[in-house]
Amino acid sequence: MDRHIAFFQIPSFEIALVRRHESALRSRPIAIGTLPSARACLREVSQEASEDGVRTGMSVELARRLCPRMQIFPPNPLQAAAVHQRLQHIMAEYAPVWEPVGPGHVFLDLTGTQRLFGPAVDTAMRIEREVIRRERLTGVLGVGTNKLVSRVATTLVQPPQLCEVRPGLEPTFMSPFSIFSLHNINSILPNISLSILEDLNLRTLGQIADTPLPYLQLVLGPSAAILHGWARGIDPSPVLPMVQQPCLEQSISISPDEIDDERLLGVLYRLLEQLCRTLRRQHRVCRRLRHPPGREAAATSSA
Repeated sequence: MDRHIAFFQIPSFEIALVRRHESALRSRPIAIGTLPSARACLREVSQEASEDGVRTGMSVELARRLCPRMQIFPPNPLQAAAVHQRLQHIMAEYAPVWEPVGPGHVFLDLTGTQRLFGPAVDTAMRIEREVIRRERLTGVLGVGTNKLVSRVATTLVQPPQLCEVRPGLEPTFMSPFSIFSLHNINSILPNISLSILEDLNLRTLGQIADTPLPYLQLVLGPSAAILHGWARGIDPSPVLPMVQQPCLEQSISISPDEIDDERLLGVLYRLLEQLCRTLRRQHRVCRRLRHPPGREAAATSSA
């Protein structure tokens, strides 16, 4: 049985939430960033702002110089989490398994649902219509035989459109894309390997797919097999539901204008020590440590 995997995403999710309630902003350049600090960085940028040279990660001060008419809104994580949760409820009505990968970004495994809802592409369109009706949000959908292909397919369309890649057409579909279209390319290849591919004039996935695997292995080592498969549209990774992990969190408010590296490092060390003491008291072991973005210095430990 062919797999049918869909990827649904709402581009610039937090910007879409702002524009949902402010129709006058739908054609204006806007961004999401922490205020009022001028040194804060932008989290999301609208297409209109990007046309003026504004980019995600750019400082607010520089962004305002490039695009004086741009409006900047603070992030609203509680609202984003609530809407994302409601989106998952919609997905659950059509897909037996779904995997959220970020706010407004969800993989759906529609394999075997044809008898209930018809072809996977029709089911995907029904999901899109439900999201528009219930949440007044538009997204893009990619449908393919695996997660890799369906995700890349969403880069070719604009909301509220859908792109389907039929079974057997994966190598042809992936061929013209750059290797940087693979969102997780940095997870298997360091920057030096990417530079080597550039020097060898292997810039597209089609060129990599046409290169014999033994030659790639001489240059890239064990990662060559994974990249060679991705270049041909092969991705066996399953759609996995998110598993709730117990976690601990410590945070402290700091000045948004604080730029002293030593002081910031000291704050993070202090948060880490507090987490470690709590873990020891609870007889637990830390498996992952992350630093979420925001105005507060924060450390989160997944136990």
